[in-house]
Amino acid sequence: MYDAIVKIIWALLAATLMLTQTQAQSVSEDDCATGVHAIIARGQGGGDDLNVLSTLSDLILKQVPGSTTIGLPYDHENVLNDTAKLHTVHDGAVLMQQFVQEYVESCPQTKIVVVGYSMGAVLLMDSLCGTSEVGFCFVAPLAPFYNSIIIAAIVYGDITYVPGMPWNVGNCTLGIGLLPRMNSALCRPFASLIRSYCDYGDAQCCSPYPEDGNAAHHGYVSKYNQDVVDFIKQPRQFSGVRSKPLTLSQKITRSTQVPHRLYSNPPRSSPPRAPSAPQSSRSNFPIIPIILITAISSGAYIYLVKSRTGINKRPN
Repeated sequence: MYDAIVKIIWALLAATLMLTQTQAQSVSEDDCATGVHAIIARGQGGGDDLNVLSTLSDLILKQVPGSTTIGLPYDHENVLNDTAKLHTVHDGAVLMQQFVQEYVESCPQTKIVVVGYSMGAVLLMDSLCGTSEVGFCFVAPLAPFYNSIIIAAIVYGDITYVPGMPWNVGNCTLGIGLLPRMNSALCRPFASLIRSYCDYGDAQCCSPYPEDGNAAHHGYVSKYNQDVVDFIKQPRQFSGVRSKPLTLSQKITRSTQVPHRLYSNPPRSSPPRAPSAPQSSRSNFPIIPIILITAISSGAYIYLVKSRTGINKRPN
């Protein structure tokens, strides 16, 4: 009986570890972007992983030949309260770092663009600068080395916005984010790459001027997308290691006429699909099975201990 229970416990623990492992996918060398690879974190809400930022994705694909994009598959939908939001931002920031690191391992010569909107903006800034906002779950800054790989970090409507920063763009000069970043110096290694767009009327990043129904928070895409792409295309942004040229032996033919997008979910439009980008997400864990397995394991362990020590035996 004792040996059987021990085997059951070990089997359950092994199953738990298998369920909690992250899934990572690599990109083959032939499929690396020769323009830029954009990792895009949308805001909170349901739907696909690009949402309104699909327009920016399409613009990058159209105007930066040889590029690929992907929507960061963090848990942007199941955010039911403030506590869940804090955990989601943490997990999304870690996931963003993993996407950057894993793509660099697969495609060390490809330049990367990272984009975040609203909650996606917070997790993006945390992924670069680490957390310094009050109450947020800790995330360490991304290694400064990556400032030679990332050529642009774009955020729209960031609630950690602090006025006076050299990367600020937009007309909000006096307002401040609802949860401002307390140590913006941590962003210094990436300062020249960041553009944080914030306008008056955005209650999240430019509080409290003015109320205006938070209208400005929803206007960045139509107002600034072209400015973002122009920033990405600036020649100085491509200094350093360049993407390798295309050869006829490559499996995927790329041209200025055919954009490519890497998807974490089915596309809205129909450009040719490239292989999936590196993916690793804590938010996709099967939580309920893990809880059940842990509970069963704990119960079996307690029963085993009691049966071995005789705690529950009645006195003769």
